[in-house]
Amino acid sequence: MGVSAEKQLHPIVRMYFIDDDSIFLQKENFCEPRNIDFWDASADTHVYYGESMEDALRRSVGCMCYNEDISPAFLLKYVYKTEQEEHLVFLYYVKHASQIEMAKQTDFFGKFWPLWQIEANLGQGVFSPQFEMEYEYFKNTVFVGKHK
Repeated sequence: MGVSAEKQLHPIVRMYFIDDDSIFLQKENFCEPRNIDFWDASADTHVYYGESMEDALRRSVGCMCYNEDISPAFLLKYVYKTEQEEHLVFLYYVKHASQIEMAKQTDFFGKFWPLWQIEANLGQGVFSPQFEMEYEYFKNTVFVGKHK
């Protein structure tokens, strides 16, 4: 008999670093290299069995050599489906991430994208489909009144 077509729901945490009107994105995430052709969240990892969301975030942030002493804010939980699997996503962000400190601490092909630049590149194949969906939540919550 064949394998069941039912997909398992895998919990993951995703986190964005925000400074003023910019979001830090990476071209390649070395902890979870799923979207290497797109700019995407810099902290993105599966949650291990028995691991807390906070511990998974610390592990992901530590993988990128950032300061592990951060205070992420929870934004939302949602299901994200791909052809291969289904993710139960826990979305977080850190406000007031210093652009200077981030630049000094990372060699992971990341940069801060201003909101206007994100808006100009949406739907152009620049960002991961998951980021484009999450960006809608960000601009309607975290960045209310700051985008065109």
